Amino acid sequence: MWEEKPVLDLGRCILCGDCIQSCPTDAWKTERKGYSVFAGGIMGRHPRLGEKIADLVDEEQGMRIVQSCLDFYRQRGNRKERFGDLIRRVGMDEFKAAVFLEP
Repeated sequence: MWEEKPVLDLGRCILCGDCIQSCPTDAWKTERKGYSVFAGGIMGRHPRLGEKIADLVDEEQGMRIVQSCLDFYRQRGNRKERFGDLIRRVGMDEFKAAVFLEP
């Protein structure tokens, strides 16, 4: 009987947890829970997915990141500019440096 062994490809894993919920033998366990934070996405005529800027953060950390993103937008955004367009204009590296700057 030919059997195939599953292999986890961490490069493609999005940490959704579906494998944990669907495993019939409960072989997968939750080690850590949290939120992934994405920024820079845009809807409309030319949609664009956001980029992951934080991974598996707790609720408090996530809210601090969101507040930092809003502060960045208030300080650097142009009138009526979309948040994703602001990030594209200044660059993701500069955006992340400003958002994750320790106070």
